[in-house]
Amino acid sequence: MDEHFPTEVVASRKLVGPNGPITVSIGRPRPFDETDPEGDHHCPVRIEGLEEDPVDLSVAGVDSLQALILALGAIGDRVGSARQDLSFLGRPELGLLASQRVSPESTVLSVRMSTA
Repeated sequence: MDEHFPTEVVASRKLVGPNGPITVSIGRPRPFDETDPEGDHHCPVRIEGLEEDPVDLSVAGVDSLQALILALGAIGDRVGSARQDLSFLGRPELGLLASQRVSPESTVLSVRMSTA
C-alpha cells in the first residue's frame, strides 16, 4: 500500500515496454458500502509506466468475483489499447485477459484470453 494506491495489492505483473518497466497492480475487491458486504463491489487497478502518469481504474461488479474478473479484462483492454511493443518474461505474449460483449447488442461483458 502507498498513499497513491491505498489498498492491499493482491496481484501484480511486471511487463517491459519500449520506455521501461510497466507494473500492473490489482487491489483487493471491496464493497462500495462497507456496511453491506454482500452488495456491489469495486476492484482497484493501477498501471504504472504505460502512460506518463499512472492509470488508476475502479472496476465494478455485482460481487467481489465479478469485480475481479472484469478488472482483469479492463487491464488487458487498457494495455492492449496502448499499441506498444510489450513483453512479459521476454516474450510478446502478455498472458492478459480482454473483455468482449456477449453479443453485439448486449451490455453484458465477458472476458477471454487476449492474443496480445
